[in-house]
Amino acid sequence: VLNLDKCIGCHTCSITCKNVWTSREGMEYAWFNNVESKPGIG
Repeated sequence: VLNLDKCIGCHTCSITCKNVWTSREGMEYAWFNNVESKPGIG
């Protein structure tokens, strides 16, 4: 969970997360999906 109020759009969090979670054999093709929710909409 990230505080998006502090996000500057550098994608360092995405790169780090992918490096940590895809470094094991068989995880080379893991993909990530950004999900945004808006107040009142979900």
